[in-house]
Amino acid sequence: MEDNAEHVGIINGRKIGPDGKFIGKFNENPILDTSIYEIEFQDGRVESYFANQIVECILNESEVQSNIDHHIKDFVDHRKDAKALTKNEAFLKVRGKVIPKRTTKGWHLCAELSNGRTEWMDLKTAKNASPIKAARYAIANKISNEPAFRWWVPYVLKKQERITKAVKRRSTKRRKTEKFGLEVPKPNDVERALQIDNETGTTHWSTALAKETKTVLPALKILERNEKIPPGYKYIDLLTIFGVKMDLTRKVRICARGDQISAPPDVIYASVVTRESIRIGFILASLNDLNILTADVAGAYLNAPCAEKVYTALGEEFGDYAGRKAIIKMTLYGLKSAGYSWRSFCARVLREELNFIPCRADMDV
Repeated sequence: MEDNAEHVGIINGRKIGPDGKFIGKFNENPILDTSIYEIEFQDGRVESYFANQIVECILNESEVQSNIDHHIKDFVDHRKDAKALTKNEAFLKVRGKVIPKRTTKGWHLCAELSNGRTEWMDLKTAKNASPIKAARYAIANKISNEPAFRWWVPYVLKKQERITKAVKRRSTKRRKTEKFGLEVPKPNDVERALQIDNETGTTHWSTALAKETKTVLPALKILERNEKIPPGYKYIDLLTIFGVKMDLTRKVRICARGDQISAPPDVIYASVVTRESIRIGFILASLNDLNILTADVAGAYLNAPCAEKVYTALGEEFGDYAGRKAIIKMTLYGLKSAGYSWRSFCARVLREELNFIPCRADMDV
C-alpha cells in the first residue's frame, strides 16, 4: 500500500490467469509457494499478493513481543494526537454495510513496568503485548467507546471470560477428584504414580502408563547403549502428564518439550479447514440427503514423520528401556512441527493414495 497504513483484507482465493488456470505453483512450504492470491480490502479494492507476502504478514502479526509482554505491571495513563480518528470518522460503508475502521493510530498508553519505571508506547504495541490489561484500562478510564478501542476491546474481554470459565471448570473437576480421594501425580513424577497404586491396592496409574508407552514406543527409534547420536540431532526432554477424566478414568500423556529448541518457521505453520467450508459441506449433505460420517484418529500425530531432528532420554515409565537414548522419528505431541507434520502427511495420503483432489476455494477441503 502506498500510504504505509494498515488495512484489513479477506483472502478470496488464488488468482486465475487468462488461460483459466491458477497463476503460480502451490507448495506446502510457503517459501517455495509461487501462488498469487487476491485480497479484498474493506473499501472494496481487490489487489494481488504472493503467498510468501501473506505468510510473512501473518507471522509478523502473531509474533510475541516477549521483551515487553512479561514486564508490564499495568497501564497508568493515556494520550492521543491529531492522527486519532474522531467518532464521525470511525466507520466505513462497504457494499451497504457499516464497518468499523480497525486502526489504533494516534493513541498511546503509558505502561508501568515491573522494575518501577514507566514507558510510553503506541496503542498497537500495548494491545499486542498485554491486551487484557489494555482493555481493562480503557473501560476503567471510559475510553473504550473511542474508535481505536471499540472494535477490539469487547472481543478481548469475551475471550478472557471464556478462559475464566474454563479455569473454574478445571477447579470443579479438581475438587471432584479430591472428593473421591484421588491424587493426581505431578508431571514426570512416575515414581509417585506407582506408589499411589501400591498404597491403594489398584493398578489405575500403572495401566494408564503402560497404555501410553505402548502408543508412543513406535514413534521412537531406541538406540543401543553404546550407539552414538547421529550428527545434527538436538536433545529434548519428554514430559509425562497425569490426569483424571470426568468418569474418573486415569489418563497419561507423554509429550515432547518443544519449548526447549527452536524450529524453522516453515515447519510450524499448519492451515486448517475454515468454519465456512464446514457449514457449506453440511448444507450440501442436507440438500442431497447424505449421511455425515466422522472419525477419530487415535494418536494422530504419531502417524506422521517428525520434521525436526531431535532425540531424547527415556524415563522409568519405559520399563526395560529406561536410561536409553531414542531418536524421535514420528511426531510427538508438544513438538512445534507436530501440526505441520500431521497436516502434510494426512494431505499426502488423501491426494496420492485415496485420489482426493483439494478444493480450489479451500485447500484443506
